[in-house]
Amino acid sequence: MSITKKCMFSIISIGLLLITGESILYFFGFSFQPLTHPGEFGDHFEATNTDDYVQDPTRFWIPKPDSIMHADWVGDQGAVINELGFRGPLPDVEKPSGVIRVLCLGDSGTFGWAMNDDETYPVHLEMLLNEWAETHSSGIRFEVINAGINGYSTFQAIEQYKVLEHRLQPDIVTLAAGRNDLSPVPMTDASRPVIKPWQIAVTKIIARTRTGQLIMWFSQHKAAAVSVHALDPQKHQTIRVSDSEYPVLWSHLASDCKAHNRQLVYIHRAGRLPVIRSLKNQFDITVVDFERLRSIGQVFEFTEGGHPDTPVYRLIAEEIFIQMKTSGMLRRWSATNEL
Repeated sequence: MSITKKCMFSIISIGLLLITGESILYFFGFSFQPLTHPGEFGDHFEATNTDDYVQDPTRFWIPKPDSIMHADWVGDQGAVINELGFRGPLPDVEKPSGVIRVLCLGDSGTFGWAMNDDETYPVHLEMLLNEWAETHSSGIRFEVINAGINGYSTFQAIEQYKVLEHRLQPDIVTLAAGRNDLSPVPMTDASRPVIKPWQIAVTKIIARTRTGQLIMWFSQHKAAAVSVHALDPQKHQTIRVSDSEYPVLWSHLASDCKAHNRQLVYIHRAGRLPVIRSLKNQFDITVVDFERLRSIGQVFEFTEGGHPDTPVYRLIAEEIFIQMKTSGMLRRWSATNEL
Protein backbone atom coordinates (compact mmCIF):
# COMPACT_ATOMS: atom_id res chain seq x y z
CA MET A 1 0.00 0.00 0.00
CA SER A 2 1.37 3.40 -0.98
CA ILE A 3 2.10 6.13 1.55
CA THR A 4 -0.73 8.24 0.09
CA LYS A 5 -3.24 5.45 0.55
CA LYS A 6 -1.99 4.79 4.09
CA CYS A 7 -2.44 8.44 4.95
CA MET A 8 -5.94 8.51 3.47
CA PHE A 9 -6.84 5.32 5.31
CA SER A 10 -5.57 6.79 8.61
CA ILE A 11 -7.50 10.03 8.10
CA ILE A 12 -10.72 8.17 7.26
CA SER A 13 -10.24 5.83 10.27
CA ILE A 14 -9.68 8.74 12.65
CA GLY A 15 -12.68 10.54 11.19
CA LEU A 16 -14.93 7.51 11.65
CA LEU A 17 -13.62 7.04 15.18
CA LEU A 18 -14.41 10.67 16.05
CA ILE A 19 -17.87 10.46 14.50
CA THR A 20 -18.56 7.27 16.47
CA GLY A 21 -17.29 8.86 19.66
CA GLU A 22 -19.34 11.98 19.11
CA SER A 23 -22.45 9.88 18.48
CA ILE A 24 -21.97 7.81 21.64
CA LEU A 25 -21.31 10.89 23.80
CA TYR A 26 -24.32 12.65 22.28
CA PHE A 27 -26.52 9.62 22.96
CA PHE A 28 -25.54 9.59 26.64
CA GLY A 29 -25.85 13.38 26.89
CA PHE A 30 -22.24 13.97 27.91
CA SER A 31 -21.19 17.60 28.10
CA PHE A 32 -18.35 19.36 29.94
CA GLN A 33 -17.20 22.98 29.97
CA PRO A 34 -13.97 23.61 31.92
CA LEU A 35 -14.85 27.02 33.31
CA THR A 36 -14.93 25.93 36.88
CA HIS A 37 -12.71 25.34 39.86
CA PRO A 38 -12.39 21.51 40.02
CA GLY A 39 -14.16 19.87 42.92
CA GLU A 40 -17.63 20.04 44.46
CA PHE A 41 -17.87 23.70 43.51
CA GLY A 42 -17.75 22.57 39.89
CA ASP A 43 -21.46 21.84 40.03
CA HIS A 44 -22.28 25.51 40.59
CA PHE A 45 -24.06 27.16 37.69
CA GLU A 46 -21.83 30.22 37.81
CA ALA A 47 -18.84 28.33 36.52
CA THR A 48 -20.41 25.89 34.08
CA ASN A 49 -23.04 27.96 32.27
CA THR A 50 -21.28 28.92 29.05
CA ASP A 51 -24.32 30.82 27.76
CA ASP A 52 -23.76 33.52 30.38
CA TYR A 53 -20.11 33.14 31.46
CA VAL A 54 -16.67 33.00 29.85
CA GLN A 55 -13.26 31.95 31.15
CA ASP A 56 -10.85 34.49 32.59
CA PRO A 57 -7.11 34.01 33.23
CA THR A 58 -7.08 35.06 36.90
CA ARG A 59 -10.72 35.44 37.93
CA PHE A 60 -11.66 31.99 36.49
CA TRP A 61 -14.99 33.24 35.10
CA ILE A 62 -16.79 36.50 34.38
CA PRO A 63 -20.23 37.22 32.90
CA LYS A 64 -20.16 37.29 29.13
CA PRO A 65 -19.33 40.90 28.15
CA ASP A 66 -21.88 42.93 26.18
CA SER A 67 -24.77 40.60 26.92
CA ILE A 68 -28.10 40.45 28.69
CA MET A 69 -28.24 37.63 31.19
CA HIS A 70 -31.60 35.87 31.38
CA ALA A 71 -31.73 33.14 34.00
CA ASP A 72 -33.40 32.06 37.24
CA TRP A 73 -30.77 33.92 39.25
CA VAL A 74 -31.52 37.37 37.82
CA GLY A 75 -34.67 39.44 37.86
CA ASP A 76 -37.45 39.12 35.30
CA GLN A 77 -35.94 41.97 33.26
CA GLY A 78 -32.56 40.23 32.98
CA ALA A 79 -29.15 41.62 33.90
CA VAL A 80 -27.34 43.99 31.54
CA ILE A 81 -23.64 43.08 31.39
CA ASN A 82 -21.28 45.75 30.01
CA GLU A 83 -18.18 45.23 27.89
CA LEU A 84 -15.95 44.89 30.98
CA GLY A 85 -18.01 41.93 32.16
CA PHE A 86 -19.91 43.26 35.17
CA ARG A 87 -23.45 44.44 35.80
CA GLY A 88 -24.71 47.86 34.79
CA PRO A 89 -23.75 50.58 32.32
CA LEU A 90 -20.12 50.99 31.31
CA PRO A 91 -18.47 53.78 33.34
CA ASP A 92 -16.55 56.51 31.53
CA VAL A 93 -12.91 55.58 30.97
CA GLU A 94 -11.89 59.01 32.20
CA LYS A 95 -13.61 59.62 35.50
CA PRO A 96 -15.53 62.92 35.13
CA SER A 97 -14.54 65.85 37.29
CA GLY A 98 -16.56 66.02 40.50
CA VAL A 99 -17.44 62.31 40.45
CA ILE A 100 -16.68 60.16 43.49
CA ARG A 101 -16.51 56.56 42.32
CA VAL A 102 -17.45 53.63 44.57
CA LEU A 103 -16.39 50.16 43.39
CA CYS A 104 -18.52 47.40 44.96
CA LEU A 105 -16.84 43.98 44.91
CA GLY A 106 -18.34 40.70 46.05
CA ASP A 107 -20.38 37.65 45.17
CA SER A 108 -24.06 37.07 44.36
CA GLY A 109 -25.14 39.21 47.31
CA THR A 110 -23.57 42.21 45.57
CA PHE A 111 -24.46 41.17 42.02
CA GLY A 112 -28.08 40.91 43.15
CA TRP A 113 -29.46 37.39 43.14
CA ALA A 114 -32.95 37.35 41.56
CA MET A 115 -32.88 41.16 41.39
CA ASN A 116 -33.32 43.46 38.41
CA ASP A 117 -30.59 45.97 37.63
CA ASP A 118 -32.25 48.77 39.62
CA GLU A 119 -32.91 46.65 42.74
CA THR A 120 -29.40 45.78 43.94
CA TYR A 121 -27.85 47.38 47.01
CA PRO A 122 -25.17 49.26 44.99
CA VAL A 123 -28.01 51.06 43.17
CA HIS A 124 -29.74 51.97 46.43
CA LEU A 125 -26.39 53.05 47.93
CA GLU A 126 -25.78 55.41 45.01
CA MET A 127 -29.17 57.04 45.60
CA LEU A 128 -28.44 57.54 49.30
CA LEU A 129 -24.97 58.96 48.67
CA ASN A 130 -26.23 61.42 46.07
CA GLU A 131 -29.05 62.55 48.37
CA TRP A 132 -26.37 63.28 50.97
CA ALA A 133 -24.21 65.05 48.37
CA GLU A 134 -27.02 67.42 47.40
CA THR A 135 -27.08 68.94 50.88
CA HIS A 136 -23.57 68.35 52.27
CA SER A 137 -21.05 68.54 49.41
CA SER A 138 -19.65 71.13 47.04
CA GLY A 139 -21.20 69.94 43.80
CA ILE A 140 -19.88 66.38 43.76
CA ARG A 141 -21.75 63.31 42.51
CA PHE A 142 -21.34 59.68 43.54
CA GLU A 143 -21.16 56.85 41.02
CA VAL A 144 -21.53 53.37 42.49
CA ILE A 145 -20.34 50.47 40.31
CA ASN A 146 -21.64 46.94 40.86
CA ALA A 147 -18.68 44.64 40.13
CA GLY A 148 -19.99 41.71 42.18
CA ILE A 149 -20.01 38.33 40.39
CA ASN A 150 -22.04 35.23 41.28
CA GLY A 151 -19.97 32.55 42.99
CA TYR A 152 -16.93 34.72 43.69
CA SER A 153 -14.65 34.05 46.62
CA THR A 154 -12.64 36.71 48.43
CA PHE A 155 -9.69 35.76 46.20
CA GLN A 156 -11.70 36.35 43.02
CA ALA A 157 -13.17 39.61 44.31
CA ILE A 158 -9.68 40.95 44.98
CA GLU A 159 -8.53 39.77 41.54
CA GLN A 160 -11.51 41.73 40.20
CA TYR A 161 -10.14 44.78 41.99
CA LYS A 162 -6.71 44.28 40.41
CA VAL A 163 -8.25 44.12 36.93
CA LEU A 164 -10.55 47.13 37.33
CA GLU A 165 -8.87 49.58 39.68
CA HIS A 166 -6.46 51.13 37.19
CA ARG A 167 -9.16 51.78 34.59
CA LEU A 168 -11.95 52.85 36.96
CA GLN A 169 -9.85 54.73 39.56
CA PRO A 170 -12.29 54.27 42.47
CA ASP A 171 -12.27 56.57 45.49
CA ILE A 172 -14.07 54.05 47.71
CA VAL A 173 -13.87 50.25 47.52
CA THR A 174 -16.37 47.95 49.23
CA LEU A 175 -15.98 44.16 49.48
CA ALA A 176 -18.72 41.74 50.53
CA ALA A 177 -17.55 38.14 50.15
CA GLY A 178 -16.87 35.09 52.29
CA ARG A 179 -19.63 32.58 51.74
CA ASN A 180 -17.94 30.93 48.76
CA ASP A 181 -14.54 30.91 50.48
CA LEU A 182 -15.56 27.78 52.38
CA SER A 183 -16.58 25.60 49.43
CA PRO A 184 -14.65 22.28 49.47
CA VAL A 185 -12.22 21.95 46.54
CA PRO A 186 -9.01 20.07 45.68
CA MET A 187 -6.90 23.26 45.68
CA THR A 188 -7.31 26.79 46.99
CA ASP A 189 -8.10 29.60 44.59
CA ALA A 190 -4.69 31.18 45.22
CA SER A 191 -2.84 27.95 44.37
CA ARG A 192 -4.79 27.31 41.18
CA PRO A 193 -2.60 27.85 38.09
CA VAL A 194 -3.25 31.00 36.07
CA ILE A 195 -5.09 30.29 32.82
CA LYS A 196 -3.14 31.82 29.95
CA PRO A 197 -5.14 33.62 27.23
CA TRP A 198 -3.88 31.25 24.52
CA GLN A 199 -5.07 28.31 26.63
CA ILE A 200 -8.55 29.84 26.76
CA ALA A 201 -8.53 30.22 22.97
CA VAL A 202 -7.45 26.60 22.43
CA THR A 203 -9.99 25.39 24.97
CA LYS A 204 -12.80 27.13 23.09
CA ILE A 205 -11.81 25.31 19.89
CA ILE A 206 -11.48 21.91 21.55
CA ALA A 207 -14.72 22.35 23.50
CA ARG A 208 -16.72 22.58 20.28
CA THR A 209 -16.73 18.76 20.12
CA ARG A 210 -17.90 16.35 22.80
CA THR A 211 -14.80 14.26 22.24
CA GLY A 212 -12.68 17.29 23.04
CA GLN A 213 -14.80 17.94 26.12
CA LEU A 214 -14.18 14.35 27.27
CA ILE A 215 -10.43 14.81 26.89
CA MET A 216 -10.58 18.02 28.94
CA TRP A 217 -12.71 16.29 31.58
CA PHE A 218 -10.08 13.57 32.02
CA SER A 219 -7.29 16.15 32.05
CA GLN A 220 -8.93 18.36 34.68
CA HIS A 221 -9.90 15.52 36.98
CA LYS A 222 -6.44 13.99 36.75
CA ALA A 223 -4.91 17.34 37.70
CA ALA A 224 -7.38 17.67 40.55
CA ALA A 225 -6.52 14.19 41.83
CA VAL A 226 -2.80 15.04 41.85
CA SER A 227 -3.48 18.32 43.68
CA VAL A 228 -5.66 16.56 46.24
CA HIS A 229 -2.93 14.07 47.04
CA ALA A 230 -0.30 16.78 47.27
CA LEU A 231 -2.36 19.12 49.42
CA ASP A 232 -4.15 16.89 51.87
CA PRO A 233 -3.99 13.11 51.38
CA GLN A 234 -6.05 12.55 54.54
CA LYS A 235 -9.04 14.81 53.88
CA HIS A 236 -8.74 14.87 50.08
CA GLN A 237 -9.95 18.45 50.00
CA THR A 238 -9.36 21.97 51.20
CA ILE A 239 -11.41 25.18 51.00
CA ARG A 240 -11.24 27.89 48.35
CA VAL A 241 -9.64 30.49 50.65
CA SER A 242 -7.68 29.02 53.56
CA ASP A 243 -7.35 30.57 57.01
CA SER A 244 -3.71 31.42 56.30
CA GLU A 245 -4.42 32.97 52.88
CA TYR A 246 -7.33 35.16 53.99
CA PRO A 247 -5.40 37.79 56.02
CA VAL A 248 -2.68 37.93 53.35
CA LEU A 249 -5.25 38.65 50.62
CA TRP A 250 -6.89 41.35 52.70
CA SER A 251 -3.57 42.93 53.67
CA HIS A 252 -2.62 43.23 49.99
CA LEU A 253 -5.96 44.84 49.13
CA ALA A 254 -5.88 47.19 52.11
CA SER A 255 -2.26 48.19 51.42
CA ASP A 256 -3.03 49.05 47.82
CA CYS A 257 -6.10 51.08 48.77
CA LYS A 258 -4.11 52.97 51.38
CA ALA A 259 -1.31 53.66 48.89
CA HIS A 260 -3.83 55.16 46.45
CA ASN A 261 -5.72 57.06 49.16
CA ARG A 262 -8.84 54.95 48.66
CA GLN A 263 -11.36 54.34 51.41
CA LEU A 264 -11.99 50.63 52.07
CA VAL A 265 -15.24 49.17 53.40
CA TYR A 266 -15.66 45.56 54.55
CA ILE A 267 -19.26 44.29 54.37
CA HIS A 268 -19.61 41.18 56.49
CA ARG A 269 -20.88 38.28 54.40
CA ALA A 270 -20.10 35.06 56.26
CA GLY A 271 -16.43 36.01 56.28
CA ARG A 272 -13.79 36.03 59.02
CA LEU A 273 -14.76 39.18 60.89
CA PRO A 274 -12.03 38.91 63.61
CA VAL A 275 -9.34 39.01 60.91
CA ILE A 276 -10.78 42.23 59.47
CA ARG A 277 -11.06 43.78 62.92
CA SER A 278 -7.36 43.03 63.49
CA LEU A 279 -6.50 44.95 60.31
CA LYS A 280 -9.09 47.70 60.82
CA ASN A 281 -6.96 50.31 62.58
CA GLN A 282 -3.78 49.62 60.62
CA PHE A 283 -5.47 50.24 57.27
CA ASP A 284 -8.44 52.40 58.33
CA ILE A 285 -11.05 49.85 57.19
CA THR A 286 -14.71 50.71 57.76
CA VAL A 287 -16.55 47.59 58.94
CA VAL A 288 -20.25 46.95 58.25
CA ASP A 289 -21.37 43.80 60.04
CA PHE A 290 -25.14 44.46 60.28
CA GLU A 291 -25.19 43.72 63.99
CA ARG A 292 -27.90 46.33 64.56
CA LEU A 293 -30.13 44.98 61.77
CA ARG A 294 -29.39 41.37 62.60
CA SER A 295 -30.59 41.96 66.15
CA ILE A 296 -34.07 42.68 64.78
CA GLY A 297 -33.96 39.83 62.27
CA GLN A 298 -33.68 41.97 59.14
CA VAL A 299 -30.58 40.64 57.36
CA PHE A 300 -29.88 37.31 59.02
CA GLU A 301 -30.02 35.38 55.76
CA PHE A 302 -27.74 37.82 53.99
CA THR A 303 -25.07 37.73 56.67
CA GLU A 304 -25.28 33.94 56.89
CA GLY A 305 -24.84 33.47 53.18
CA GLY A 306 -28.36 33.56 51.75
CA HIS A 307 -29.97 36.05 49.40
CA PRO A 308 -32.32 38.81 50.60
CA ASP A 309 -35.41 40.19 48.90
CA THR A 310 -35.78 43.70 47.52
CA PRO A 311 -36.71 45.48 50.81
CA VAL A 312 -33.70 43.92 52.55
CA TYR A 313 -31.37 45.12 49.79
CA ARG A 314 -32.56 48.63 50.63
CA LEU A 315 -31.84 48.04 54.32
CA ILE A 316 -28.37 46.77 53.46
CA ALA A 317 -27.65 49.92 51.44
CA GLU A 318 -28.94 52.09 54.28
CA GLU A 319 -26.70 50.37 56.82
CA ILE A 320 -23.64 50.72 54.58
CA PHE A 321 -24.43 54.41 54.11
CA ILE A 322 -24.87 54.93 57.87
CA GLN A 323 -21.49 53.33 58.56
CA MET A 324 -19.84 55.42 55.85
CA LYS A 325 -21.28 58.57 57.38
CA THR A 326 -20.68 57.82 61.07
CA SER A 327 -17.13 56.60 60.45
CA GLY A 328 -16.23 60.00 59.01
CA MET A 329 -15.53 58.58 55.55
CA LEU A 330 -17.68 61.17 53.81
CA ARG A 331 -16.19 64.13 55.69
CA ARG A 332 -13.47 64.67 53.07
CA TRP A 333 -16.16 65.60 50.52
CA SER A 334 -18.33 67.67 52.84
CA ALA A 335 -18.55 71.39 51.98
CA THR A 336 -18.51 72.30 55.66
CA ASN A 337 -16.16 69.44 56.71
CA GLU A 338 -18.91 68.37 59.08
CA LEU A 339 -21.44 65.55 58.90
